[in-house]
Amino acid sequence: MNTPHVPMDDAHLKKYAANAAKEAEPEGTVSCRGLSRALGRNLRQVRRVREALNAWSSGQSNLPGAVEWLLDNHYLAIREGERARSAFRGGRPLRGTRRGPALLQLCARSALWAVPDLDQGRLALFLEGFQSVCPLTERELSLLVPALTEGLTARLAGLCGDLEALKENRVPPEEAGAAFTALRALSGAEWTALLEGASRVERVLARDPSGHYPHMDEDTRRRYRQRVCRLARQYRLEEGQAARQAVELAQRGEGPRRHVGWYLYREPLGREERRRSGVSYGLAVLGLSLLVALALWRAAGTPLAAVLLLLPLSDIVKNGLDFLLVRLVPPRPVPKMELEGGIPKEGRSLCVVVSLLTGEDSGPKLAALLERYRLANRDAGPELRLGILADLPDSGTPMGKEGAAWMDSARRAVDRLNEKYGGGFYLFFRTPAFSKRDERYMGWERKRGALTELVRLLKGKRARLEVKAGEKDWLRQVRYVITLDSDTSLNVGAARELTGAMLHPLNQPVIDPKKKIVTSGHALFQPRVAGELEAANKSFFAKIFGGLGGVDPYGSTASDVYHDLFDQGTYTGKGVFSVDAFYTCLSDRFPDNAILSHDLLEGSYLRAGLLGEVELTDGCPWQVYGYFARLHRWIRGDWQLL
Repeated sequence: MNTPHVPMDDAHLKKYAANAAKEAEPEGTVSCRGLSRALGRNLRQVRRVREALNAWSSGQSNLPGAVEWLLDNHYLAIREGERARSAFRGGRPLRGTRRGPALLQLCARSALWAVPDLDQGRLALFLEGFQSVCPLTERELSLLVPALTEGLTARLAGLCGDLEALKENRVPPEEAGAAFTALRALSGAEWTALLEGASRVERVLARDPSGHYPHMDEDTRRRYRQRVCRLARQYRLEEGQAARQAVELAQRGEGPRRHVGWYLYREPLGREERRRSGVSYGLAVLGLSLLVALALWRAAGTPLAAVLLLLPLSDIVKNGLDFLLVRLVPPRPVPKMELEGGIPKEGRSLCVVVSLLTGEDSGPKLAALLERYRLANRDAGPELRLGILADLPDSGTPMGKEGAAWMDSARRAVDRLNEKYGGGFYLFFRTPAFSKRDERYMGWERKRGALTELVRLLKGKRARLEVKAGEKDWLRQVRYVITLDSDTSLNVGAARELTGAMLHPLNQPVIDPKKKIVTSGHALFQPRVAGELEAANKSFFAKIFGGLGGVDPYGSTASDVYHDLFDQGTYTGKGVFSVDAFYTCLSDRFPDNAILSHDLLEGSYLRAGLLGEVELTDGCPWQVYGYFARLHRWIRGDWQLL
């Protein structure tokens, strides 16, 4: 296929594209496996000829230009070709044409002939002309770049065939150069804007009556378009028709139902979404455990073995079932807003590090963490501020001069940050009060109490928490709190993504006014938590049990079977929550001195979700005693909740 010597003007380009679409005439289907095999043959041809030319060129002083292009740039064809093969491998059949090839394949090759330099502006004109006659589906558009790669590798395979004469310089170097230059453009360019601009479904969804759709992040918009495609197949509609139906339903809705996503996920095209129940999951665990126990009974000849092993067997069965479900059930990503200009005023967020002050150096160390988090999350803008939520260790005596000195050291450190950055940092502190139950001076209900007191303070209610440093007036309109432990790191850009998830209309919490519990949406998100590299390499024990090499679910949360199955995950103490929902559901909710492990409880009432695309890093115990002391505390807390 030769490239045109003179580029077509815009009008002729669109006309050419429309004529190419008319000649394509969709008919039947073509297997993606066939496209993958064709790509494989072309890549083998390129490899074979390159090896032959490499051996021949060692004795040559002057090489033909086309041979030099192939020897220097063959890796581009191999790399991009393999990526294209993986995109086609295992996919559903594509629409075919009367001429045999896939419609997308003919479209891509026509585009390569008309726009050999792959200029995105001219490619957009080509796609506009082509789709005026034959609109491409969302799946075909998503495979456009692999299809362009297939066309270029086919062209290179043809050139390689001409080069097999070796000594003859029959192939113009311009042709090889143009093919490799186009491959480089394919690999280095950002194609999202072009593909979204060519998507007819995108144009329809952009008319979202609530106005949220254009401001969602790229991955969320892509998933919305994919959801439209699935619904169109399910209800046998044309993709554009399914998108228009969702928009029309949203135009008649109110509140959250005015967002087009409501009629893609919550009420798909006006039909009630079928929610999974946990009953079948629980019965599966129980039934399989009983079957294994009965098998042991029969093997051992005594029911005692089955009874004694029933509990550990159920744990093994549950872990095995979860392992399978996580791999069989598609993950449930959380929709997010883009927040390109940073966190808006309606998403004002406060990030707090909950910690004990154990010495005069504790405050400066925690203040250094706040400074690091601020620099790592500058994209969040001025509507994110950071603070230390501090208590003193439990003691048999009231706070004396030593405790006051520790607090004062922390206050001075935060004040220095405010002077350096012009504000934005806080120190929240509770004076220890006497607990009759524990007969100690301590912070009321420890971490759970500290967060409850912080929420009361943010709501303007009476609280035993004092603002020792920072601007108090700014706190009145805080909507979200990001809570971290002292050994948890807020990574680059994480704060903006956490708030972006909370602000998405489908995630807005709906609270049952009688039960005071979140019934839909999410008032709390738990991000993925990974082990910190330094902590995971601190000892031989930490190398085995920490980070990716460990078995600690709190340190390796990446996917959550409950979130994927039931749209409700578990909470492990690090994440973001809604101030209003927390106050409504959890303030004055529980009796004093009755709850040791509060994370799971808060996650249940606030309907926690797993935000797997956002990662925090966390420390892990590096000694055996510390690990099992923590595990013992968790197990005690979980049994207490039961």
